[in-house]
Amino acid sequence: MASVNSVHLLGFVGHTPQLAVTRTGVKTTRVSLATSRTIYRQDGTTLEETEWHRVVVFDHLAEIICQYVQKGNLLWVEGRLRTRSYKGRDGTDKTVTEIIAESVQFMRSQQEN
Repeated sequence: MASVNSVHLLGFVGHTPQLAVTRTGVKTTRVSLATSRTIYRQDGTTLEETEWHRVVVFDHLAEIICQYVQKGNLLWVEGRLRTRSYKGRDGTDKTVTEIIAESVQFMRSQQEN
């Protein structure tokens, strides 16, 4: 039996990405991506539910993202989930789930038409 770890997101960028270089020399950037869905209630009202995703991009793709992506851009991201643990600055154990981007497409939003 095979397993699959695949994520596909279409969302808006929350902040302009900045390029960083790891201690081992790998270029990387992080992108906050917001996805939303509308919940329709029985009383006729709606509720907008927004989820924020942490997307990590490496190497040449990270350079491209930092060159062309700005806050508010609409992106299609394909990748995989990764959960990792680390020690916070306060010494407590932290756990974070991230999307490791393998492919990113720049999309046009309806606002840009």
